[in-house]
Parts: sequence; structure tokens; C-alpha cells
Amino acid sequence: MKDVTIRVRDNDSGEYSELSLIDELFKYRGGDLAYWYTGALILPQGKMVEYVHMGYGSRYERYRVIRVARGYVLEDLRMSGEEFEAYRTKKFEEFMKQPQFEALVSSVQSNIKGISREQVIKVMKDFYAEKYLSR
Repeated sequence: MKDVTIRVRDNDSGEYSELSLIDELFKYRGGDLAYWYTGALILPQGKMVEYVHMGYGSRYERYRVIRVARGYVLEDLRMSGEEFEAYRTKKFEEFMKQPQFEALVSSVQSNIKGISREQVIKVMKDFYAEKYLSR
């Protein structure tokens, strides 16, 4: 990793500049690197092969998936777009077997009136990947 930056606006000049967060995010604290994070970092790479106008639905040529538990890298995977889709489908099927899955589906359905179970499952597969890929 080279850097993690955000764009910040100077209140006086109105100009934007890059602010590095790498030291703040990833400094060591008692031997733990980013101890506060557990999940999967999904890094699309290469050309976009399919554009989807919502969130992270677009597809790319390649992916890098870094699985992290309490700041420690468990796995660093590099795969083609096709391999990523197969990996994601397998992990989601495993996630669907977990006891909390049905409760989560019910919760979404109770909060969004009129949404079908199939719609909830599709949204969860597309937009909950950071969580189920970390398992």
C-alpha cells in the first residue's frame, strides 16, 4: 500500500489538496495494525467491464481481496473477474446458511415495505460483500 488520502478543501482559498491518512489509520498500537478492522477489502483492478450506476455494482477485469481479522491480514487473493464472481457466490452461499442470515433478511423486509425476499437477497449479495467475504 502506498497511501490512503482524502481531498480536503481550504476554507480560505477554496483550493483542494490531498491529505494523507496512512499514518493515522495504520500506525501500530500495541503490536496491532488497524486492530479496529475486521472484514474484506475488495480492490477492483484493471478495466471496468460492466458499468452499474449504483454503489459498487460495476464489474472489473481483476480483483484483489484482502481478508482481515482485527487488523491482521488472513489472506491476500488476486483473481480474474470470473474467479471473483465464483468466489463471491460460494462465500455468499455459505453466508446464507448462517443462523443470523434469516434474521437479517426479515429485518430488511420489515424496514422496507414491499421488498421481496429475492430482492433482499440480491441486494445483500451485491452490497454486503465486505462482510460475508471476510468469513
